[in-house]
Amino acid sequence: MLKKKNIAMMMAVATAATTAAPAFAAVTSQEDVIRTEGMKAFVDEVEAKFNMKYADVAENGDKRDKHVYKIQFDAKTIVDKVETGQEATQATLDQFKAAVNGMKNGQVIDVTITDGGHEERNGKVYVNAIPEYVAEGGKIAELEQGKVTLAGYTVVTNKKVVSDKEVAYTLEFKNDNTKDVEYTATLGNGDKELDFTKPVRDVAGKLKGFENKAYEAITPEKPVEKRLSKSVEKTMQVSELFDGADLTEAGQALAGVTFEANDYSTSNNDDRLAKENMDETKVIKEVKADKEYEVKLFVKNINLNRASVSDSLTKEGDLAEITITSSSKAVMAAFIEKLKTYTPGENAKLIAGADRFETAIEISKHNNKTDGTVNNVVLVGQDAIVDGLAAGPLAAAKKAPILYSAKDAVNESTMKEITRLFGTVAGKTVYIVGGESQISKEVEKQLSSKGINVKRIAGEDRVDTSLKIAKEIGAADHATNAFVVGYKGEADAMSIASVASKVEVDKVTPIIVSGVNGLTEDAKDYLVKNNKSDVKLVGGTTTLTSNVEEELKALKVAHVERIAGEDRQDTNAKVLKEFYKNYDGDVYVSKAYALVDALAAAPSIKGAPMVLAGESLSKSQENVLEDINQGKNVYQVGNGIAKTIMNKVINLVK
Repeated sequence: MLKKKNIAMMMAVATAATTAAPAFAAVTSQEDVIRTEGMKAFVDEVEAKFNMKYADVAENGDKRDKHVYKIQFDAKTIVDKVETGQEATQATLDQFKAAVNGMKNGQVIDVTITDGGHEERNGKVYVNAIPEYVAEGGKIAELEQGKVTLAGYTVVTNKKVVSDKEVAYTLEFKNDNTKDVEYTATLGNGDKELDFTKPVRDVAGKLKGFENKAYEAITPEKPVEKRLSKSVEKTMQVSELFDGADLTEAGQALAGVTFEANDYSTSNNDDRLAKENMDETKVIKEVKADKEYEVKLFVKNINLNRASVSDSLTKEGDLAEITITSSSKAVMAAFIEKLKTYTPGENAKLIAGADRFETAIEISKHNNKTDGTVNNVVLVGQDAIVDGLAAGPLAAAKKAPILYSAKDAVNESTMKEITRLFGTVAGKTVYIVGGESQISKEVEKQLSSKGINVKRIAGEDRVDTSLKIAKEIGAADHATNAFVVGYKGEADAMSIASVASKVEVDKVTPIIVSGVNGLTEDAKDYLVKNNKSDVKLVGGTTTLTSNVEEELKALKVAHVERIAGEDRQDTNAKVLKEFYKNYDGDVYVSKAYALVDALAAAPSIKGAPMVLAGESLSKSQENVLEDINQGKNVYQVGNGIAKTIMNKVINLVK
């Protein structure tokens, strides 16, 4: 099975399943599809056909010096390059060549080539053909073939003389019982030809000549349709997609997207093979005598990136040609059957990368699919979960994803994602949460050098940082609500983070971190000055001292409530029960004892519940999930959660 560290994948089944496929009804075989490696040769072929013209001779009539081939380019996804259905001129041919050179993954160009009917003779192209001659016994023979028997006479020599206006043939015949006979005939102006099947004899039986008949007109051929399809090519073992019983995470991604198979015989009108129509007897090919089998699939809107950026299969939205191999035909057939019967939602959708940096990027892509539409990013240190405790509501208020940085530099993948999100950097801001011990000044310089505004939010400790974040939220702060978590209540904060980050009427709820022994004076001052009358404490007294309740009462906070369980998973269940009664949306699952992925996801899941899973679900978590009313999709955030747990969540909420 593919190691989880080698998967960096985000499924987008809902989007991919509705992706419109380009219509191209004439394609009946993958042989009609020109993939990346064959494009140059095909363009050369098109140019050669474009340059072929009929000879400037009377025989060619009104086609003299005209193009032999009618060529049309239909650029379905390339705009402002070639008009749809426009017949080729030199200008459009040049546009076509430029369009092919500039094709991006997932783009197609359809080409229609129609032969007007032609025959090449002596280096020239004609509209009509000289037919082949039939000798005794029906044998095909052309003049140039030499010695053949024609109606009782044997051709012993033949000579061919060509001029611009006429063609003359000189032949010598020898009858078995008579002397040699020489006959010369001329075809004038290309309008007649000799019919060598009907010799004319005189009264003495001697050969006089041959009858003439008109040239044979060549019927134009049917149009030939070809599709140029730009795609990335990769080979994968079936074990990377299928474990013998179920689809792996990569297999789940593959099963939900728009795809074609290498046999089009059961294709529907939109030129995509419905997976339920896949026939393993057609799509599975034996490629080697030693029993190696393969299936080729052409898929779109999939991300199966490997750990190495340079070896990525395709980014989401690209077209990929995936060759799947197996030494077992039975396993391959079982895999195809699983693809056919897979239902989106049958398995959890994975949002995960090779590490915390890549997982945060995948979460960002999940929530921000369109490039250049984000104005803010929240950056947290790779080990600064404590600093990030209160960052969820800030990111939600700023409509920003949370990404991770190493201490002294933003890595290449994260910087690429920031660039994608921003599009242009003018007026865009990165908020750094935490002090220089986690993210140094070097990162600020790195970002500023690219023209990005940088703002650091950091306090003397996690308590002070949470207050500074609350103040930064400012006008986006709910007028009366606040959550309070303990000084070491990271897990409790993660349980409540998606609730606090839920944007309602452009408002979010701040998370205030308590001191070890209670609220700091600054925290009390913040609660009073901001008229916080409804404060919920999250977590038990081992992480959040009971002193806090007394302090809040002393501040005359009208409503104080504690949400707590026996441990972090039980507290998580209590949060789910409190805020997700009769819930019918998506459900997210992350690790309870490695919170880095849950932190990155909190502002992106738009108030959906976050289940914190340990080695198993707690009984209280199972009970509350069972009460969720028809959850739509289940997402696994980050790798490392047992499949049995994910299946359990799916069964409970479906």
